[in-house]
Amino acid sequence: MVIIPMKERKTPASRKNSPPNSPETKKANLGLGPEDKVWTGDDGNLNPETLLWEHGWHPETPLAAILLAIIDAHPLSEGSSRIKRLEIAMEALTGVKRKRGADKIDDYDLLSVVARRYWAEWRAGNPNPAPDIIARSAFNELPPNDPRRRRASTLEAQVKRIADEFRSKRDLLLARVTLEDDWNSRDTARAVTRAVEALRALGIPVAEPQLRRTEP
Repeated sequence: MVIIPMKERKTPASRKNSPPNSPETKKANLGLGPEDKVWTGDDGNLNPETLLWEHGWHPETPLAAILLAIIDAHPLSEGSSRIKRLEIAMEALTGVKRKRGADKIDDYDLLSVVARRYWAEWRAGNPNPAPDIIARSAFNELPPNDPRRRRASTLEAQVKRIADEFRSKRDLLLARVTLEDDWNSRDTARAVTRAVEALRALGIPVAEPQLRRTEP
């Protein structure tokens, strides 16, 4: 993964006199003010930037995004899926063994919807939004011809899978939702774009990179 150093945020003088454990001080330590709306955990002790620094602003690593852009510029009429081709390429380059069997179900778009709605409910004063109810609503809003509706599992099983995955990644997903336009996120995307442009300058066909965001 390409690591881009985070710039230090300076706390304005007007925020330096708050009590050490107050919400204002916790936000100030992140370089945030009362007008800023970011996920800092149920108790306010989570640093979302640290979490994103460890796990990334996007579900794809920069390397995966660049490799997928190369793969997309060289489509196959039949054979392995783009994800399997990515796994093979990642294994060849990094030595990390790829997963065998069917492609992992990608629920990131639905998880992003759940995260945004969970955050909206939490901000509105509900301390315990229900992921299962939110996941069911998000799934029911999929278009009738959406391929995710044609999976073999039942609706209940799909809702449970999405809700359970949200619970396991809640803090990360909410950090991504509320820091979507953080400069580190945009810098990562710009760095990937520069790498793609450099490959094109060398005459290597590369499609547009796709670093997914949590916004619609």
